[in-house]
Amino acid sequence: MISTSFTRTFGVAVPIIGAPMAGVSGGALAAAVARAGGLGFLGSAFSDAAWIESEYKKAKELLEPGADAAHSALGVSFVNFTMPGGAAAMDAALALKPSAVWLSFGDFKPLGERVKAAGIKLVCQVQTIEQAAAVVPLGADAVVAQGGDSGGHGRKGGASTLCLLAEVIDAVAAACAHHGLPQIPVLAAGGICDGRQVAAVLALGADGAVLGTRLVATPESTLVDAKKALYVRASDASEGGATLRTRVYDDLGPLPWPQDVDGRALRNRMSALHPDGVPEAERNALRAELQAAAERGDTSVTQVWSGGAVGLIKSVDEPAEALVSRIADEAAVVAELEKLLGEQKIQSSNTRRA
Repeated sequence: MISTSFTRTFGVAVPIIGAPMAGVSGGALAAAVARAGGLGFLGSAFSDAAWIESEYKKAKELLEPGADAAHSALGVSFVNFTMPGGAAAMDAALALKPSAVWLSFGDFKPLGERVKAAGIKLVCQVQTIEQAAAVVPLGADAVVAQGGDSGGHGRKGGASTLCLLAEVIDAVAAACAHHGLPQIPVLAAGGICDGRQVAAVLALGADGAVLGTRLVATPESTLVDAKKALYVRASDASEGGATLRTRVYDDLGPLPWPQDVDGRALRNRMSALHPDGVPEAERNALRAELQAAAERGDTSVTQVWSGGAVGLIKSVDEPAEALVSRIADEAAVVAELEKLLGEQKIQSSNTRRA
């Protein structure tokens, strides 16, 4: 197994995190990630207290009886700019004493202070180096560098995962040094679907990898099967690309997403007609069309959030626990191979000098 500052700080067995995806990451998926030794999050950002309590209880019940801390790590999540569940949702979440609370989008200070005051580890998802530096003095226990390859919501025009990750690692290190704080883990998010990619971000200096879209395509995710099936047929590496970043679904949705945020989704008729969003005058009619499409399960209109590595998804049948375990094992093998190759290169270089 691979040990990193993330696994040591959070007491988990593998450096893999299950992303908190609203409408997807319920108790079953979070528990599956935890059973595999990772940190599994509920997609609870827009949920009320009752849902959070119910799904967290479900997750706890799905853990192995007597499981150690390294195989029972569960977290909850919120966005900073809105809380449809109200203060009661945060109260309920903190009362559960999860392993961590994941925050994203907006001012981290108000909610972050509550999390830290409750003695719970704080995970902050950022999309810029400025955001990364700012969350360090707030007491972040881990920083997620979410690149533009990620599915779902992210920074409009944001840097790719590999470019962002390297700079965030440096920014966090500098901020920790500036504030006289111990170095904190940086996690990579966006376009990560297999063990090779996990090993790649670890080699770049990340302390863990976040799986999002890859976990959506598992039996435990609560996404409808018709949408899951689309992942197997999609590839962003094909001509035309399977995904795009768009504002169309947020323009038509009920939540006040900031204007510097958009979302990566599979291309469909709706995104083709309105790739740059929807003018205010057209929104009411399109909202009705979107709602009707959702009710009849028409995926040519409704959104299917997807990361850029979707072409690596070949099946939606592998259970999430087995998937996470397999990816962790693959990453460990690749990391060991890289180590051996590195040693051979050093020996070869020394031989040439001699």
